[in-house]
Amino acid sequence: MRALTRTRFRTDPDLFGVFYLAEKLGKTVFELLFGYVAPISALECRLWPAFWTVKRELEEESEKKSSKGNNESSQFKMLGQSE
Repeated sequence: MRALTRTRFRTDPDLFGVFYLAEKLGKTVFELLFGYVAPISALECRLWPAFWTVKRELEEESEKKSSKGNNESSQFKMLGQSE
């Protein structure tokens, strides 16, 4: 189930966005969507670790892309070429 859930977070921007917003606001997804406080569901408890895994993977991918871009920029500068 975990791999399937991770795939769902990567392919469904609404699902990822709701969890991201809930995390930033310090709320459960249920509380965010329905507006009142309730105990966290078992399903939501299982989804949070998958969300955090995907979030970390996306951050790492972004860092790799950004560092690769910085390395290429510095290589162009060292060669005396413009970007």
